[in-house]
Amino acid sequence: MVKKKSVKRSSKKRVVGKKPIRKIKRVSGKSKNLSRAVKLAKMPAMKKPGVGNKKFNIVLKNLILFLVLFALSMIFYNFSKDVIYEQLFFLLSLLFGFVSIAFLIALLIFVILRMIKK
Repeated sequence: MVKKKSVKRSSKKRVVGKKPIRKIKRVSGKSKNLSRAVKLAKMPAMKKPGVGNKKFNIVLKNLILFLVLFALSMIFYNFSKDVIYEQLFFLLSLLFGFVSIAFLIALLIFVILRMIKK
């Protein structure tokens, strides 16, 4: 016969990462036969919507960069004589235009979130 080893559980809190996990407490329901486990962990506090200055500055710098690239590609598109260069600068201006619109939308969202926060 094989003897089963009994496993003893410690009553100490286990630590996973940096946050301790609390011990599970047994709570009896309406019936004494049924019991359910309830974890006593804290819920994280909800943050108010807001935008940090760092993210706002990154979006603003990227918007300015892609607007300048869009303007340069449009200038080169207008002054290019060869068909290949003309098509290349047209595609580049189209690409930079869409990216700059995306950053403009992100910047507007950040401005709206700042107005809501105040």
